[in-house]
Amino acid sequence: MMRFRLVHHFGDGFDHGDLFLDIGEEELPTFEMSAAGLHKLVAWIGSMDSGCPPGIGLGTLPGASADFAETVHRKKNHRRKYMQYSGPISHGRGEVQTALEGELNFSFPGEQWPEKLWFWVQACEDSPNNHKKGNIP
Repeated sequence: MMRFRLVHHFGDGFDHGDLFLDIGEEELPTFEMSAAGLHKLVAWIGSMDSGCPPGIGLGTLPGASADFAETVHRKKNHRRKYMQYSGPISHGRGEVQTALEGELNFSFPGEQWPEKLWFWVQACEDSPNNHKKGNIP
């Protein structure tokens, strides 16, 4: 398991998500998610039964049983402060707000980060509400 934080980066003319991975070092491996994917994920998570946390993962392929999957693309590492910081970014580069954070499963060696990965979410199977809402079959 690895701690992560997905933020909504907006206000700089380029709306997107930044996925920060906490590997215990000063610099955070960072991946970018499209604005469309981020908004779809936030809406989908919002419709989930909050009493039953989803499974979240990152891999070179989408999880076989994933109910949501979106590609993320490697970008320059970010400073550790972004694991907690929300608010304006200096020099008019917009601002960041937390969209989702927690721990995720990953299925690749972290020594060399691939250029493209899949961020996936699996709805909690134990929730009848998730079945009723159509989040899972």
